[in-house]
Amino acid sequence: MTGSTKGVARKKRMQGWPDTPFPPKRVHKVGNRLLCESVDGVLCWLDGDSLEIIGEPTSPFPGRITHSIAEEDGESPRYIGMWIDRELRAARMAALNLQEQITAGGKRDELRTSEHKDPGAMQVAGALWSHPLEAEPLGLASNGERVAFCMHRRGIYCIEFTSEEHWRVPLVNWPELDPVPDGSQIVCLVSAPGPGDSDGVERLWAWSAGGGWSVFDWESGELLCMGSLDLRERLESAWVSPDGEWLLASAPERMARWTPEGEPESVHVTGPVSDALWIDDGWACAGWREDLRWDRRGLKRRERPDIGIALLNCKEGLILLDNMGGWSTFQF
Repeated sequence: MTGSTKGVARKKRMQGWPDTPFPPKRVHKVGNRLLCESVDGVLCWLDGDSLEIIGEPTSPFPGRITHSIAEEDGESPRYIGMWIDRELRAARMAALNLQEQITAGGKRDELRTSEHKDPGAMQVAGALWSHPLEAEPLGLASNGERVAFCMHRRGIYCIEFTSEEHWRVPLVNWPELDPVPDGSQIVCLVSAPGPGDSDGVERLWAWSAGGGWSVFDWESGELLCMGSLDLRERLESAWVSPDGEWLLASAPERMARWTPEGEPESVHVTGPVSDALWIDDGWACAGWREDLRWDRRGLKRRERPDIGIALLNCKEGLILLDNMGGWSTFQF
């Protein structure tokens, strides 16, 4: 399925940047290009400087992309994504070679027929490898050498970039979170040094909806340590700074800063935070109709008409992509 931009006037904002060809969900920087995802699972290349579209928007599989990562890996850039159609109970995990043209996959009615006759038979088009998933994916992360993902009620899996399994471990339970609905359910995976690590070696962090955290060794899968935080609301996303400070976004209207040596500092925001970057010793956050800047001087906010989706640090400075597909200057 390929989406054409012919005959569609792409808007340009005051800064001259063109809109994306669809409502965006996520953006990956790969070399001097950007790989943009739509809310419906369409992929499209953008020029990293002009933000102009490169080629045609293409859907390799008829489903939404729930999780994805892009690894530059020198001369072998690759994209690993998870596609889901919840109504048809179809899910795939696949890797794409980003040096090759993105291939259009089948349509949704073809997937429906295929799942009825032979569940799992239709795969992600043009993939280096593609596998059906037996449960809903809950998180995806990479340390540049391997990939880890979590599946609902199954466990956490670590695979090579070739998709060969390296290890698997059962899900962790936090007894203190039992009163919290789905308190132990994993919501995201992040690769970062563990608490107190001074050698800079990255570990695999798993964060749960109730604020539980657990740290695993990337090589062996060993559980190194775990704990939990009182975040007051359901955790949705987590980002970490180079010096180990975490930004934790909770639904619907809170976010917190935390370092393993202390207690979380929480603030109220107007809605979910979609993206965050550590820049100039503080957090720049794409908020719900607001730009947020949170550093040692406190939280600052400025309203905007649309919902922030992604932040990009480019030669013009920090810019923001909104849910309507428009780019504009970040206001801090």
